[in-house]
Amino acid sequence: LGYLQIEVVIPDKEAAQMFMDGRYQTVSVGLTAGTAICSLPDCHTDWADDTGKCDHMPGKSYGGERAFLIIGNFRYDEVSAVNTPADPFASVVQILNSADESESSRVDLSEVPLNNSVQEPMVYS
Repeated sequence: LGYLQIEVVIPDKEAAQMFMDGRYQTVSVGLTAGTAICSLPDCHTDWADDTGKCDHMPGKSYGGERAFLIIGNFRYDEVSAVNTPADPFASVVQILNSADESESSRVDLSEVPLNNSVQEPMVYS
């Protein structure tokens, strides 16, 4: 479906070094969603409003269509470095040293093998 890209500032020098040298590679994000719409065409229930959830479970198929939540109007509350993220694709792909914002200071981690191996995307509720 797509991906989200976020930019964070890491004020702790020791933590920043752990990202730079590859000890921190995967993350977990906490966010608050204004909307969370069921993806099924005949439903579109907003799980984030006062009416509550529908009976469709994200990740399960209904009539040949896989259900998922379409998140909107959200804000990130926190980002944490973790060893085993709930979303195995939540990883660091590029680091920019804010002290030197030139292209030469960018570290591209897209070719660095992660500590986990995943064959297909996973959907979580």
